[in-house]
Amino acid sequence: MRQIKLILYIVLISVLTIVFVGCGDTESNATPSDIMAKVKVAIPEKEMIDGVSYIGSGKLYESASDNEDGKLSDEMISEIYNSDFSIVEDYSVWISENDSATEIGVFKLKEIGNAEKLKKMFSSRVETLKIKVSKDEEILKLENAVISSEGKYVYYLVTNINSILEEVILNEIAHNQVTA
Repeated sequence: MRQIKLILYIVLISVLTIVFVGCGDTESNATPSDIMAKVKVAIPEKEMIDGVSYIGSGKLYESASDNEDGKLSDEMISEIYNSDFSIVEDYSVWISENDSATEIGVFKLKEIGNAEKLKKMFSSRVETLKIKVSKDEEILKLENAVISSEGKYVYYLVTNINSILEEVILNEIAHNQVTA
């Protein structure tokens, strides 16, 4: 009886080791454009501005854009983020075109180790926006901005519905996980 317990214990430890080692090899293949498409759909009607959703009242920039007008140029990246995107593999960013501080950005990194650098860049962006806006509700959005990461993805949210959109982003990343 004791030998059976020992054998079962060894088998259980072996199985758990295989499971945990395998978990480290998962990666998501969701593109920032795919994630942003889900974000657009998730914006509730009550969060629309003058009948147009956040996404519609601003400008969407994506690295996968077919035209140059839909991409952030090096000059725009430098002006908006005071940096470059050399550590970024892919991105999708929505920036408000009115005097709103609303912004949504999803970035896929080339290397997971650069997440903190990108998060610092977004923190700096939020601080810059705080200086530029004057409306209390815009300052509140900036004070409640979400800047976070999940695996190779870094995202920032400056909206009135950060928790809803963050859940959408995380679900889309998890939904598209593959074993590497």
